[in-house]
Amino acid sequence: LGIMGALGASGTIRSTDPHTGDAVVIPVIDGQPGENAAIFIADAYGGNVRQAWCPLVNLFTSRATAEAWIADHETDGNMFEVTEISESSAELWRPLLEPSGAN
Repeated sequence: LGIMGALGASGTIRSTDPHTGDAVVIPVIDGQPGENAAIFIADAYGGNVRQAWCPLVNLFTSRATAEAWIADHETDGNMFEVTEISESSAELWRPLLEPSGAN
């Protein structure tokens, strides 16, 4: 979501709701999500980010399934609607995607 937003890209984000197994499909047009879904972003964890943190950042079909998954996993973090964090996540990625020396 953040990378597509930073690039102003269009495409489709596909994931699986880890609580229900249902598909989560978010069309993105010019960097903006066209559908809403819930996203859980885990608090920072030490160690390897891909192994320890990434598996705890999940998309859900609804807030209710996200809340159920969070309760089952007793994981610390924050839940958002995709549409409410799309711009802030794009802002986080923009500096990382700019060509070297660009201001």
